[in-house]
Amino acid sequence: MFDQPIVTQIEDAGPFYPAEPEHQQFYAKNPRRYAAEHAQRQEFVDAHWKEHK
Repeated sequence: MFDQPIVTQIEDAGPFYPAEPEHQQFYAKNPRRYAAEHAQRQEFVDAHWKEHK
């Protein structure tokens, strides 16, 4: 699928910062917006990440 190998650099974890309260449990607090954004991501995955046969 790719012309060159995928290389990922492994680094030590940095500090963790919790998300602001309005972003906590976003999917539960904003189900319609989450569904719409998830649908957009899924369209991209379906268009670009299908297995090549």
